[in-house]
Amino acid sequence: MNTKSESICHVKDGLFIRQKDFFRKYLYTDIQWIEVDGSYCEIHLMQGTKIIIIHSLTEMEQKLPSTIFVRIHRSYIVNMHKVDAFIGNILYVEKKQLPVSCPYSQQVSACFDILEETKSPFKYRKRKNKKDIPSTKEDNFHN
Repeated sequence: MNTKSESICHVKDGLFIRQKDFFRKYLYTDIQWIEVDGSYCEIHLMQGTKIIIIHSLTEMEQKLPSTIFVRIHRSYIVNMHKVDAFIGNILYVEKKQLPVSCPYSQQVSACFDILEETKSPFKYRKRKNKKDIPSTKEDNFHN
């Protein structure tokens, strides 16, 4: 579905985009990312469909909620809820790799709560018998 549209308006949960003589609603949850294509923008939706609109990326950035959509590059805005992974300056949305440019990297990384996997500070080992278990003060007290 590639559709050129002329006008756009927004509601709290999505955008209405004009398609010929009617407006169709697209939920924010269905939008994966938006990218520049010359003087048009392509809105990439779930299931691989896209819509072509006659608006700049800056106009789109102003219309979309900044709590969901973040500019990651001069050519891309991404729905941060759709990011599956990231490595360095690349975000993965489904199988698509989207670049994060330096001017936007700090803003993008602030969107993620990052927990790092670390090794346990405790060393576990199997103990064969009671002799292998270190004694405690209580053990010494009873001896």
